Amino acid sequence: LESETGFTYESGVAFSSQSEQSKLVLELTGYFNNVDNWIIWLTSPGQSYWSPENIDKVHARGLEISSSWSSTFGEWDMALGANYAFSRATHANKPDRKYGQQLMYVPKHNGAAYVIANFRGWYSELNAQYTGSRLTTIDILEPYWLAHFSFGKNMTFGGHLLTASLKINNLLNKEYINYESRAMPGRNYNLSLTYTLNK
Repeated sequence: LESETGFTYESGVAFSSQSEQSKLVLELTGYFNNVDNWIIWLTSPGQSYWSPENIDKVHARGLEISSSWSSTFGEWDMALGANYAFSRATHANKPDRKYGQQLMYVPKHNGAAYVIANFRGWYSELNAQYTGSRLTTIDILEPYWLAHFSFGKNMTFGGHLLTASLKINNLLNKEYINYESRAMPGRNYNLSLTYTLNK
């Protein structure tokens, strides 16, 4: 493999507004990368392993937008946010037949949103994630949405912290493909109990 070399240009703006009970943050970032010997991990049809390869030249550019808001209402703490990313990462070798084509497994569109609530040590979070279509070696993977939900309780004992939580991944039991020929799990659960000792 050859080492990657190139130039990166990035610029962004941010806005923040805060009061005694709430805070709002908005951010916008744009970037452009011009990279030689871009390293990408790929698998060929029939192979079960991934291997790195160099791509002579890649132009990667895009926009990232994010927003978040948090507030307190009595004993309730609330927060919500969302983000979106547009990514255009293309082959930049003009003699190559792939010139201008999006890199494999790099979606043009990505996004996520979340809502969090806390009350007297109880907490819950609902988040959704969107992944756009992606090119593979032989196909185009369909875009998909995923939702996850978690809730739990924080408890203190003699200055120490005990946290019990349950997370439900793929809440809607969505069938989706993240990588070619790789099965992804349906609805699944994660139960955890954490005890933190404070000095």
